[in-house]
Amino acid sequence: MPPSPLLLADAIKVLSASSELLNDVTVSQAVHLITIASRLLGDIQHRRPSTDQHNDDPPARLSPQIVNVLSKLTEINPKWIPICWEAFKDVVWASSTTEALADTNTQAFRLYGLAHEFSKHSIFPPSQCCMTHGCRQYGRCLAVAEHRQVVLFTLKGAYPAYYTYLRCHSPSGCHTVYHYNYSVQDQTRYYHSRVPDIIQVGAHHFIERSVINLFINLQVAAWTSFTHCADIYNESIGPLSGYGDVIWPFNLALRTEHVWDAVNTLALLEESDDWLVEAMKALHKRTVAYGQRDANHACKKCVHAWEDKDGKRCM
Repeated sequence: MPPSPLLLADAIKVLSASSELLNDVTVSQAVHLITIASRLLGDIQHRRPSTDQHNDDPPARLSPQIVNVLSKLTEINPKWIPICWEAFKDVVWASSTTEALADTNTQAFRLYGLAHEFSKHSIFPPSQCCMTHGCRQYGRCLAVAEHRQVVLFTLKGAYPAYYTYLRCHSPSGCHTVYHYNYSVQDQTRYYHSRVPDIIQVGAHHFIERSVINLFINLQVAAWTSFTHCADIYNESIGPLSGYGDVIWPFNLALRTEHVWDAVNTLALLEESDDWLVEAMKALHKRTVAYGQRDANHACKKCVHAWEDKDGKRCM
């Protein structure tokens, strides 16, 4: 059942607790706060105070880090942020992903957000709670998170972004690692049943599905090569974000291999027949055990080799 819409009278009642606030915060700042907070839903959820009950409701209080960021981005005195949050938290929590993505406060995030691990496009797993059935931590929020600087390619340009993946870290937990596209348990990767809106094509590169579909249409309708798809994007779409001169560990230019991996990964995710899944599992096991077909090689990152007591080489 959807939440009841926030009445202006309810918001005014909360804000009226401080006449000084009413004479200090402008309507524009209040709207800006709602917009920015809608963008940071994942960050707010992940950084909610440990004393706060983890559920689908908005947190009663914001963490000091979130208060500081909202104050910087909206230019609202930090002492007013908790009261504003109390007044607007329900409308922020009910905002859709589309509304959040409509935010165009690029300059604000450039000036302050990126340096503090906040970005216009933050990528989180679909759920921030353990979803492994049978795990003793099932349904509980995943407290350990690792942040990674990445690049996100969208139809509105190439953006520097932060990617967060979570781990069920409790000693009694399943130790599953949750990523945006998949989860990893016992060294096996399990892709989510729903085809995501963003596809990971490298350790630090993500592409929106709408961009991948554009590349597929270019290939079908105009016989455009993967290299030329990347060139077209870099010349006509990538610069639209306005982040072309930002200092970031990774180049914001799309490469040929990104297009190749994106098209093939999306095709595999959309084709969910059991025979394909089993074939991919068999290919994966063969590659781990014997290396690649064209090069007798197995990387040390995912394959451990040793000799047993008889001197036989094992993997």
